[in-house]
Amino acid sequence: MMASGKTTVGRFLAAQLDRPMADLDAVLVETMGMSIPEAFDLHGEAWFRAQESVALAEVLHRATPQVIAPGGGIVLAPENRAALVTLARCVWLRATPETILRRVGTGAGRPLLAVNPEDRVRRIDAQRRALYAEVAVAVIDVDDLSTPQVVECIRAAFPDLC
Repeated sequence: MMASGKTTVGRFLAAQLDRPMADLDAVLVETMGMSIPEAFDLHGEAWFRAQESVALAEVLHRATPQVIAPGGGIVLAPENRAALVTLARCVWLRATPETILRRVGTGAGRPLLAVNPEDRVRRIDAQRRALYAEVAVAVIDVDDLSTPQVVECIRAAFPDLC
């Protein structure tokens, strides 16, 4: 989910594991040549989601093991969920809507939160929870955890990463 800490935790974990980090949002910005809000404005969500799927496939097929921080909507496409289940070990950084709302503030810069962020966060959360659960092999409730604590939970869930 957005604002659950994917990028921050991913960077911290990648540094600890001495692995590359792929922030899918950053990959998309680079390949699209525009920001995510611009992509939504110019081309719409469906176009953006198609670009996101292409980027995910590319990142998942890299030869070097890496830590990946996908966007929160990556689970919306069945083919993305299948690829994540098959080619990755996914950790759901689960946060309550209240935590997400506190972290996103006004929702500025987040196209899905342009209107009524509180209602949108709750709807998105309700829509995606089952999808996150479908791909996750570990679930970490992040509401009251620091980044190092979340990383420690991930490492405990996957001792073979150490």
